[in-house]
Amino acid sequence: MRLLRLHRFFSVLLMTCAVMSSQALNLDDKTLIKLIDHGSTKLAKLKQEHDEVIKEDRDYANELNKDIKEEEKRCKKYESAIRELAPKVKKSGKIDLQDKEGRTLLMLVAAIGNDTATKMVLREAPDLMLTDNNDENAMDYERKGDGTTISDLLKEQWQAAFKARNQDEIFILLDCGAAADWTINGEPPLGLAIKEGDNTLFDRLIMYGAHAGNRMSNGNPLIELAVQHCNDNAVAALLSALNETEIIFADGTPIFRKLLDEEHAECLSAWFNQAKSQQKTNTADGTSYFCLIMRLAETAAAKKIAARNLNLLNQEDAEGNLPLHEAARRGDAELYRELVKLGASPATRNTRGETVLMHAALCEDEETLAAVLEGISADLLNATDKDGHSALYYAKLAKDQAATTALKAAGIQPQKKD
Repeated sequence: MRLLRLHRFFSVLLMTCAVMSSQALNLDDKTLIKLIDHGSTKLAKLKQEHDEVIKEDRDYANELNKDIKEEEKRCKKYESAIRELAPKVKKSGKIDLQDKEGRTLLMLVAAIGNDTATKMVLREAPDLMLTDNNDENAMDYERKGDGTTISDLLKEQWQAAFKARNQDEIFILLDCGAAADWTINGEPPLGLAIKEGDNTLFDRLIMYGAHAGNRMSNGNPLIELAVQHCNDNAVAALLSALNETEIIFADGTPIFRKLLDEEHAECLSAWFNQAKSQQKTNTADGTSYFCLIMRLAETAAAKKIAARNLNLLNQEDAEGNLPLHEAARRGDAELYRELVKLGASPATRNTRGETVLMHAALCEDEETLAAVLEGISADLLNATDKDGHSALYYAKLAKDQAATTALKAAGIQPQKKD
């Protein structure tokens, strides 16, 4: 019974498939055309996009053509003005000559946006801030031209001028409006001028506003670079611009200490002159810088400072010592003789009543002691300080037998406190 039912089911199924197959095979042409008429959806989208792009390109091209015509019209207006103004500029020799609308050649070429033409005009050092009848300057005109900005053009020329070390070109660019602090490969122009010892360029950069407080790429201040290169002109100018003398270098050393050798004698002089101009002649504890120089500087440097500051030869320091005391105490016979030659008196005493001879007796230098003893009077030889000690006491204090012998040979008379 079950087999009979299965047989009937499959018979019905086969008949149904046969009918469906017959119907599919009997689709007419119109029906088939309808089935494929829509085609690929993707293809339709691509065709639509293609048509839209063509339309957009056509519209964009039309816009460009319109812009081209307007730009040509605008440029012709400025070109005509240039043709009219240029001969007048040439004849007058005045690059800032203005037309009836107040426009200069720089304004006109900047408005066109021609970098080459703008560079040519910039070389003639025009006034960048000059304005036309509408109160617009060259920078306002450059925005109309869509060329490289005047500032950027100047920077390009600035870099090229420094690379070629063309001082004349640099001066022209400064006159044009180039900023004196525009860096060259990351370094301030003042630093390059200091390194090369070009004082003319250095002074011009300072005159045009280069900042004295700038630092090199390694972080060191310009004043430190000036000292390293023994450039006294730069040291003097930078100190004046900074209005400061108490400068600490990168290694923690005060500038004063860096200048005490012969190599930096001129820089030391420049520093000392600036200190005097600022009335900073003493340290925080009241010690005279002049006396410190006589005490610490190399002989050649100390002699130069002394020769240029004769009015300070009788100036006391915080301890009451005079420059001649310092020269004797340090055991510098050459400096001692130079100070005497310049007018310092061997008879001077400090606030404790100590003579120069007493300081010489402490120095442990036979030549210096001999220099002080040269032509000394008996009164000065036997003079005592406020405590009643003579130079002989100081020689014994220093445990200098040679000094004791020299003093006795000179005729010194021992005092009770000796």
